[in-house]
Amino acid sequence: MIITPQQAVQVDQVTGPNTLPWKMGGADLGVMWQGKDNIFHAFGDNFTTVHPAFTGPTGTDWKPNTLGRSSFVNFQNGISFDNFNVDSHGDRSAPLPVNLSQDDGTVPTAGIHLGTYDIMAYATFRYQHTDQVQTRVGGTAYSVDNGNTWYKSNAYWENNATFTDPFQQSAFAWDGGQWLYRFTTEASRGGNIHLLRCPASNPTAAISK
Repeated sequence: MIITPQQAVQVDQVTGPNTLPWKMGGADLGVMWQGKDNIFHAFGDNFTTVHPAFTGPTGTDWKPNTLGRSSFVNFQNGISFDNFNVDSHGDRSAPLPVNLSQDDGTVPTAGIHLGTYDIMAYATFRYQHTDQVQTRVGGTAYSVDNGNTWYKSNAYWENNATFTDPFQQSAFAWDGGQWLYRFTTEASRGGNIHLLRCPASNPTAAISK
């Protein structure tokens, strides 16, 4: 089969009015995956008020990451969110906490559902970083309660002094077969692609180093 690239067409705006109950006016990087009962939508830096227009991670009411869910799987007319992870005030919350003495943010880079686990790859950017290669850690978080509670696992890789560690940003792939694959690169998805795999029948292997 030959696939001919075509110009992308905007279907709808994800942030702003579509997320009004949870006050997300704009967001950086977003990743999606099919969970057990819903579609997960994980975002990086996100804000309530974006000014003057969202051209990067800037605004008010910053959250380092957030997680929404939708049950409608046909996105030809846009995305309709059912809910977000929220705090005690009902505002969107950050499921992956940030140690602000070390990091400027924790950004999701991929997610996948496997067995009873939802697994999220993330990258943390070092405190007062000056560009997108300056990640401090590429890591793995997991949830066993439909994404309500997340835990960072020991499957993480600290970046080196030259910011060239090859395991900083990840993507998952699984075709329903024997292996879960994890493709990794340096920060900003630079450098060569590296491949890891683990038995898909053992989700704990995917969150272990």
